[in-house]
Amino acid sequence: MMLRLVLTGCLLLQVLETTGQDLLTSEGEEGWLEKVLGSRVNDPATEDHINISKRALEEAPVTLINNFVRGLDEELDTEKAKLVKDAVNDVKTGWKDKSYNERHAMVSCIQSASRNMKVFFNTKDDPVSSIQAGMEIVASFAMLFGPHGQAAAAGLSFISAFLSLFGKGKNKPEPMEKIVKRQVDQALEEFYERTLSDEVSGTLTDFQLSKSFLDGVRSETKTLSDTEANALASHVPVYKGVKFMGILAGQIEDIKKDNPYGGSKVKKCLKYIELYSQLATLKTEILIEMAALLPDSHKNIRNGIHNVITSLYKSQKEMMKFLYESDYTNYILPFYMPFIYTSTDKYATSVLKIPNYNRDLSGIWCLKYYGVSDGYLTWQRQYEKLLVGGYPYTSFTSYKNCFWRLVPHGKNLYSIVNNYHCPGYDYCYSLLYWQTIKDGVFRVYMHSSKAVMWEIQKRGNYYRIRSKYGCKSGDWRCNRELGRQQEPGKPIGIMRGGRKIYENVPTGGLLSGVGYYWQITK
Repeated sequence: MMLRLVLTGCLLLQVLETTGQDLLTSEGEEGWLEKVLGSRVNDPATEDHINISKRALEEAPVTLINNFVRGLDEELDTEKAKLVKDAVNDVKTGWKDKSYNERHAMVSCIQSASRNMKVFFNTKDDPVSSIQAGMEIVASFAMLFGPHGQAAAAGLSFISAFLSLFGKGKNKPEPMEKIVKRQVDQALEEFYERTLSDEVSGTLTDFQLSKSFLDGVRSETKTLSDTEANALASHVPVYKGVKFMGILAGQIEDIKKDNPYGGSKVKKCLKYIELYSQLATLKTEILIEMAALLPDSHKNIRNGIHNVITSLYKSQKEMMKFLYESDYTNYILPFYMPFIYTSTDKYATSVLKIPNYNRDLSGIWCLKYYGVSDGYLTWQRQYEKLLVGGYPYTSFTSYKNCFWRLVPHGKNLYSIVNNYHCPGYDYCYSLLYWQTIKDGVFRVYMHSSKAVMWEIQKRGNYYRIRSKYGCKSGDWRCNRELGRQQEPGKPIGIMRGGRKIYENVPTGGLLSGVGYYWQITK
């Protein structure tokens, strides 16, 4: 009776004044589940626009289902494939009696499952891709519990069957708890936290017990009996919250408040958000599978699980949306590179539905300065005098070097990242930065743990590139522009007394009044 009592008690609770941050950072503590269930949410994260024509859904999608079934035969053993095939065939039964919203939701679920089944079932070689496949799948499956109200038996049976086979493909299987361990170990190896490390063993056990129980149940039956449903919470410990994830969220929030200007804390924050996104996906898979196994006599419990999911989505959105807000005073933001933190980006945009920004200039480009034959921006370490703290300086060449990666952050703000022979070469993913050399001279160079936001604006076929450092505080160097300058750097001799003589060479610098002098080309 434990689960029913928890939910019934929660219905009597008043809405708790609990912030999204508190819901995340207190996860796994005593009373956490009651706080989540007591919150009221109407989160659009699970709402998808109905965009398939009604005429197209009048008949059951036989071709889609047949193609899906063929894919199951390729990726799963016969017995496991049959589990999902039986469920998806049930979807066709009474198709015309289903509402349009229900039909639309089922088609969306099957399409998503079909696109992602290969990596979802075969997890061993690329667990990150498997988790990201799960992100798209849970975002689609959530429609069956969302505001359109399509929690019908056939759909729930399909969801529970499909999710029960995560990591159980016939080619390269790997169970969920091993994937969790691998991702956690990878994060903690680089950024050790004792409070997190102490929770690892319990976290792995919670995921293992929860997933094994649900998968075992689904292999035997489509729905639970009332007695089994009442005892479900005691067999699915992640439903009560994962303490490891609460501590992880607390670490993330602390670093966000500090807003450090570069350094290891920034990378730690982004790495922890990446890990959190992965664990949140796996936990949501378990919760949705759990809800889908419940009989209609326990709709109140199913709704409670949906409330847990949507409450967490809302809180997670609050935690992660700063990565998609165009703010040059957010010093973590220049280091957020979606091509590196792929799980974060997928989870934020696909699952949490955080509004994205324009990414038209995203990618690898040449930056060419107008009006000179050797105008391609490059980096060098040839002349020791021009190195900045041992880091390479920017210079110019006549060779067409297209290795600058532009990472958009909205409202014309970008990180400019070195992508020369990446990954694996020196200074991979170092960021364009600048340093005061002497009064009025600012050299642009690359740094691995410091960065500045650049504003790139277009007029005609040319661009202006401006540093946004100090713009909020009124620093006089705000909006100085990336340009070309001459600096003494090439040694050409030694004068009497031993003083070296240097010849001027072109370097990248911060100048005033450069204007629209850059071409951004492939």
